Amino acid sequence: MLRGVMSVLAEQADDISLVQVAACVADMLPSVQDLDLVLLDISVPGDVPAEERVHLLTGAGVPVVLFTAELRPARAQSLIRLGARGLILKSDDVDTLAATIRQVAAGEFGTSSHLADSLAHDASLVSHLAPRELTVLRLLADGIPKKAIGRHMEPPVSAHTVDTYLQRIAGRYAQLGRPVANAYGSVWEATRDGHLDL
Repeated sequence: MLRGVMSVLAEQADDISLVQVAACVADMLPSVQDLDLVLLDISVPGDVPAEERVHLLTGAGVPVVLFTAELRPARAQSLIRLGARGLILKSDDVDTLAATIRQVAAGEFGTSSHLADSLAHDASLVSHLAPRELTVLRLLADGIPKKAIGRHMEPPVSAHTVDTYLQRIAGRYAQLGRPVANAYGSVWEATRDGHLDL
């Protein structure tokens, strides 16, 4: 999809050109200094997770603009914290795409719509969960019984500590006005936010 969108964009915008399409970041890194920015489709599985792709590209000094149909805010906000400089939604029109690319190329943060801006910045859309709390939810989502989760963590923790993590998670969702009835409700909300992929 990205190649098609960029081809249409290059035809309509004289100041934007498609230099390279790459299936993996390793193919792009040798010539990354020749690029003004990278439009990264985070919905397409790559050679490495999107988080690592953003890290590698920003570390090489090229601005990254996320391109996605993903409407769950946790993923977008996580990638932006890692250094992505913009967010374009696949549902937005080509003119908006061009404007966002120009904005990021000029050194600003860019989003393609009000929705994209909310997904990128609105802290009230998503619960911010600690890494250990996310581990508990992932193990629960993987079918590990609640009483056995602590033994599967590294380093292992007690069942009481697991309960504490789950209470904190429930408290965070309650603060967002999304109370959960049990641990599986927390898994559902974390999936809805984009913290977990099921």
